[in-house]
Amino acid sequence: MINKLSFILLMSIAVMALSCKNEPKSTSAEQKAPQATTSSKDLTNAEITKFTALGKEIAQASFKTLAGNMKKAMVKGGPTEAVKFCNAKAGHLVDSLSVAHKAKIKRTSAKLRNPANIATELEARQLATYLADIKAGTPMKPQVTLTHDNKVQFFAPIKMKAVCLTCHGPVGEKGHYAVIKELYPTDQATGYSEGDFRGIWSIEFDR
Repeated sequence: MINKLSFILLMSIAVMALSCKNEPKSTSAEQKAPQATTSSKDLTNAEITKFTALGKEIAQASFKTLAGNMKKAMVKGGPTEAVKFCNAKAGHLVDSLSVAHKAKIKRTSAKLRNPANIATELEARQLATYLADIKAGTPMKPQVTLTHDNKVQFFAPIKMKAVCLTCHGPVGEKGHYAVIKELYPTDQATGYSEGDFRGIWSIEFDR
């Protein structure tokens, strides 16, 4: 005859056995399901081609729009007016372009002027990659990658144009630099020459 303690132990073992038996097991597909990574290998060749072309097109169109507005500001009031335009309106203009192109458009650099453009971890890695390319003498090329949240990220290098040197070249005795320092106290974005690596276009798409 089973005493009370033995009966309780037997019942406990039976409950545990049933629980283990009925516990849902992950399928082999679930166990092997790949996680989204920051790598282009998870994009199809067609996607890489599509988003590379689209990223280039948007970057060129965005630069053309920004440069055109900067030139208008220069004509209106010289470098000082151009700096004020950049401070007050360039960000809003990029936001408008993002809406128009259905993508998140951003410019960032290792030498920032506007702290609002600070690089994300992924962008910082791409900046470091391009800097390593320069050191190795390897051409910098546009890149597309798949992010952890399944977005497509396009990167392209930005090189310093002659038209930009008025505000980004050697400081020297330029009087308008006082306005730059007033609007951007932590500015690091001077001392460039034409053709120097300035930063990157970072454009995010829905996949």
